[in-house]
Amino acid sequence: MADCMGECVAQCIFRSILTIYFIVIEGLIVERRDPVIRCGRRLQHLLHLPKAMCVFADEDPGMSDDTIRMSAVALSLSFTVAIMTVLVVAVFRGSFVFWDPWILGLAVASPICVIATVWLVLALALRRERARLGKGIHTASTKETEGSALSENTRMEEHGLERSLQAIWTTMV
Repeated sequence: MADCMGECVAQCIFRSILTIYFIVIEGLIVERRDPVIRCGRRLQHLLHLPKAMCVFADEDPGMSDDTIRMSAVALSLSFTVAIMTVLVVAVFRGSFVFWDPWILGLAVASPICVIATVWLVLALALRRERARLGKGIHTASTKETEGSALSENTRMEEHGLERSLQAIWTTMV
């Protein structure tokens, strides 16, 4: 009985922290998408990235809210784990040593892998979007269909935070 209660309390605490995390990401990053995309485009142009490696489209909207939300969650969770690893290792070992295997593994290599994976996913998503927009002949009927699809995507993105929070709270183990 006590094990079940402990697991239930741990689940509620964990899901509450994730809910707060998602709300903070929504407020600080997703709602400020225009400056985020503008900064990303500037960085792409500053680095002179080839078109295949770019993750922000040159034309608006640049990136969907769901894509921004997914990347922000993945990157921020990765950096949170890295910071927590450094703090835990520093507290338990009494000092901070960069060459510690825990720090190299969880605080350095893990965020680098997450950054590379998120960048790859975003670049491939942009490439698919460019291919989708570049294919076919656009007639009046396809433009109407695209317009309804765009309005459907806009409606889905408006409820992106709700969908994310429902996903957290409906998957009780």
